[in-house]
Amino acid sequence: MKKINLIFLIFFTLFTIGIGNAWAVVNYPHLIFGGTVNTTSTVGTAPGLLTINTTVSAVYYSPTESATTSAQDSIIGMSVAISGAYRNTGSNYSFTDATISIGNGATTLFTASLTDIVFLYYSTINQSRLNATLDSTNPATLNLRNVVLTPDSNYPSRFINDLFSKLGGVNIIGMKLFVLGNVAGDNIGLNIVNGTIDGVPDNISAPVTVRSIGYWKNHIEERDFYNFFVFADALVGLDIFANQGALSNAVTLNGKKTMRQKSEQELAALLLNIEASISGTAALTAGELQILQLLEPAYGTGATINDALFEIQKAIRNNANLENSKDLGEEINNRNHTSN
Repeated sequence: MKKINLIFLIFFTLFTIGIGNAWAVVNYPHLIFGGTVNTTSTVGTAPGLLTINTTVSAVYYSPTESATTSAQDSIIGMSVAISGAYRNTGSNYSFTDATISIGNGATTLFTASLTDIVFLYYSTINQSRLNATLDSTNPATLNLRNVVLTPDSNYPSRFINDLFSKLGGVNIIGMKLFVLGNVAGDNIGLNIVNGTIDGVPDNISAPVTVRSIGYWKNHIEERDFYNFFVFADALVGLDIFANQGALSNAVTLNGKKTMRQKSEQELAALLLNIEASISGTAALTAGELQILQLLEPAYGTGATINDALFEIQKAIRNNANLENSKDLGEEINNRNHTSN
């Protein structure tokens, strides 16, 4: 009986490792790529590098629609490239954030920032896996950020068009990469077992522009989705919001509020807006700048959303100028004058 149990345990372990993402959700449209991976180890002061030699082999528009030839979709056969992925100091399996792109030399249809590049090596099956639990419903597994799609009429791609439509302003999706072999050290031509660029999470859309606190109160799925990335990007000090739950509580707080609570509520909405729809490097309007100068007179033309974010957090931290910090956050969050 012990032998049978041991065999079952070994089988179950291999089965679960082999599946990796059996219970994960891969959404549509999604893309499959294959080829090889090369890695170099750290040599002296030169960091090791991760590169891939791959092409798109298939795209899936829906559970029943797909393409496997360039005649069906021009993106088939295009190269998938990773650049700028350097091995982290003292690590065999983690690399710096990088850029991933899809193109053919004449055009580039897809680019994104590839983050959290950390492989896990499974010795029993001799595979190195990046983001094995990719799940479009779990923000923690969405490692492609700042996605940019560039349709090209000379290279028509339904995949790019469908993804563009599905994104609806969201610029975050996911990727997983399974490699046959151990990516530690120097390697040339490790075969890719599974390379997938995922679809977009259902029911998640980005606001077309900044939204007020009312929007973030009423749109729970969007709030929870972008809330994760506020902390992933460390946009806020933990002394203000200790975690996602604290930020969400600040957004949804009702009833009579202190001035600090009002300021924290507008800060929370601003953080969500920065992740969803407005760049931190965007310039402030004249009205916003006027309020910012009440917090810090040294600012002038060219002050940005990030500057406002910094001063609002500083005011809350110091428990000073709270009304001005609340007004500044509110002014930015109400650029669109709607909570719908």
